[in-house]
Amino acid sequence: MSEKIPNNNESFEKNPNERIVFSKIEEILGSRDCQEIKKVEDEEGLYIWIFETLDESGDKLEIEYLRGRTLPISGKTTISRIVQTLYTSDGMPCGVGAQFDYVNQEWIEKN
Repeated sequence: MSEKIPNNNESFEKNPNERIVFSKIEEILGSRDCQEIKKVEDEEGLYIWIFETLDESGDKLEIEYLRGRTLPISGKTTISRIVQTLYTSDGMPCGVGAQFDYVNQEWIEKN
């Protein structure tokens, strides 16, 4: 029986570098100011990057990049993506904006 053993280098090559991620985040932000909330890197590079800004109505909007990876137990591979989460004035998540998946070295908007 032959099984494909996940290779971390394969998934790493499919992930965008920091410049590509930040370029997309800048595009999402437009002219809005933002604050970097969290940035996590490991031996493979950028892992998580979270920014906070305000949407057009003044509510908090969080923009989060998550690196794709191969899950250790299942061997399933996830896709690198950028997700937007909108919060109410009392801090409760209330909606999700556009989501972008990084596929074949380009950002694809998910509906």
